[in-house]
Amino acid sequence: MTHLIVHGCCNDASCVPVCPVDCIHPTPDEPGFDRAEQLYIDPRACIDCGACLDACPADAVRTDLEITAAESPYVEINERHFSGRPALRVPPRPAPRFVDTPLRVAIVGAGPAGCYAAAALLEHSTARISMIDRLPTPHGLLRAGVAPDHQATKNVATYFDSVLSHPSVSCYFNVTVGEHIGLDELRAHHDAVIWAAGAPGDRELGIPGEDLPGCHSAREFVGWYNAHPDFVPTAFDLTGPRALVIGNGNVGLDVARMVVRDTGELAHTDMAAHALAALRASGIEEVTVAGRRGPEHAAYTLPELLALTQLDGVRVRTRHHEVSEACDAAPDDLALRLVKDMSSNDMAPAPRTIHLRYLLSPLTINGSAGVESVTFMRNELDRDASGVRLRPTGQTETIATNLVLKAVGYRGRAVPGLPFDEASGTIPHARGQIMHEGDPGFFCAGWIKRGPTGVIGSNKRCSLETVSTLLDVVSPESRDTGPESFTELVAARRIDYVDFAGWSRIRRTEEERGLRGGTPRKKFTAVGDMIAIARTQ
Repeated sequence: MTHLIVHGCCNDASCVPVCPVDCIHPTPDEPGFDRAEQLYIDPRACIDCGACLDACPADAVRTDLEITAAESPYVEINERHFSGRPALRVPPRPAPRFVDTPLRVAIVGAGPAGCYAAAALLEHSTARISMIDRLPTPHGLLRAGVAPDHQATKNVATYFDSVLSHPSVSCYFNVTVGEHIGLDELRAHHDAVIWAAGAPGDRELGIPGEDLPGCHSAREFVGWYNAHPDFVPTAFDLTGPRALVIGNGNVGLDVARMVVRDTGELAHTDMAAHALAALRASGIEEVTVAGRRGPEHAAYTLPELLALTQLDGVRVRTRHHEVSEACDAAPDDLALRLVKDMSSNDMAPAPRTIHLRYLLSPLTINGSAGVESVTFMRNELDRDASGVRLRPTGQTETIATNLVLKAVGYRGRAVPGLPFDEASGTIPHARGQIMHEGDPGFFCAGWIKRGPTGVIGSNKRCSLETVSTLLDVVSPESRDTGPESFTELVAARRIDYVDFAGWSRIRRTEEERGLRGGTPRKKFTAVGDMIAIARTQ
């Protein structure tokens, strides 16, 4: 019996160091780790010890006897990863150095990047940590970005809470740096500041009609159905019959899946009640997901594509002329094989359809009082020895819709007081250290550092690099201010902040509410309600 990693792998790589025979790849030290769709277990080396089962925070490891019909494609996916490769053994890595230092570090952003940074500091130093987030709840996009039907992925929250509850960590949630506390004040109370507040903006299409009612970013839609307080009031026109998603990465496939998935199944997830009610009343029967390049260049991962094919009552269609050349050129590519099968005319009808369209670049979003259609330029791919180039054909196609969801990427926002690169939407840095007016005490981690790429676990390596740099260059400063005085400063500002005990009360109450309704949790959607629960004893 061997083990297998299936859908939901977070690339955290917690399983890698516990494997006694080094059979899980790619490791964080191997080329391609940052681009890996998931991790894989070499069946030739696995000894069925079960260590990876206990270490996986996302419950994504199975024995080969536990594989369900829906998970069976992962047997081939795993075998293909190791096909033709020799069995690998990773040389033991040197133990990380430990720095016994009374550093005081503030981390702004309690999402995956911030939590991994705190974990690295706790592992490699005796630092005291102030964890700050503008929302009353931590976990960032793990809470407000992961799709409701990917509950296993959200299990990483248990690990993050173990970090946040550490005696050396003080939590200050519902605190906005730049509004409640100045960046300079934060720095004055700490030896170092790590900015890990993510990429809260959107990339724009830059085409006419983008500001019409009915055109939204996928980020707004994701926040809306995940009960993010900022997006609960947003209204989406779901009267149908068609919706259009521009961008074919994982977020694009996520929102398309949420629009057409059976609401009876979604009722058992932690989807926001207002979103579930709206989707029940939805008239949308078709969702078109449009990308400008061919299927071999699609930004979605194979696990997300597989998830679409396993939806009850939904068929996924492609067009033969858009996919045939790429699919015929790589017949052994499982993703392209799936895409080619979707172009068959023999598919059984279904109540709802997802159309995966390729080689379409948006030109204009059309309408008067709101979105009515989108016009695209049709493209061709020129392939030669020098590579593949996208070429407009001059032919256009207009697709009718009254709902457009732009899934073309998140984007970082400038932080007042810190440098910012407008082109990349990131903070300039050297291995995580921000070059800030000669002050060596500012750092960054996560999407604001490297751009909106990777999955949850990708932040672990990113944050470890930042913490390693911090421990190399920062020394404790002599000052009268410290952790206790920072708490006094926050209290003096009359900030209604939430500590870890308050967050625990919010979490327990949400889980109790969910238990009554047969769901993992029923989230609060209003900040005031969260604060009230946090204050109860």
